[in-house]
Amino acid sequence: MRGSGLLVLGLCALFTFAACSSETGAPPGPQATATPTFRKDVHPLLRESCALAVCHGTTANNLGLLVPEDPAAAFKELQKDSPTANGAKLVVPGDTAASFLMAKMDGEHASFQDKCLLPGCGDRMPPSGILGSAKRDVVRAWIKAGAKDD
Repeated sequence: MRGSGLLVLGLCALFTFAACSSETGAPPGPQATATPTFRKDVHPLLRESCALAVCHGTTANNLGLLVPEDPAAAFKELQKDSPTANGAKLVVPGDTAASFLMAKMDGEHASFQDKCLLPGCGDRMPPSGILGSAKRDVVRAWIKAGAKDD
C-alpha cells in the first residue's frame, strides 16, 4: 500500500505541475518583442548594411543619403526626400508603403515610377544582396510604430 501511495502522490504532483506550467497550451518561450527603437535597433542595422564607405557612409561619397555614426544625424537624413524619387519621402511615419526606404529594401521601388529620376528609381538596396526579411521587418515595425527618434 505504501508504494501505491507514493505513486499516486507522484502522479498528482506531475499533473499539478503540467496544469500550472502551460494553462493556454502554448509552449513556453519569449514574449512578443517590443517595438524596435531607432537608436538601439534601426540605426545599427543601417550602419551595418548601408554605411559602407562607397555607399552611404561618408560625406564625400554618399549617393545622396548619408548614414553617419551619430544616430541623431542619421535620423535627420531619413526625414529627407529620396535622392532618386522626386518628392518621395524616405520615411513616412506609420506608412511603410509610402516610405521609399522600405520600397528600396523590399525591391519594390519601381512602384514609385511616376517620381523616379533614374530608370526604375535605381537599384534595390543594399546592392550587395537582399537584406534578410528579419532585418527588413525591424525597419518596417519601426516605421509602422511612428518612426520616432528614440
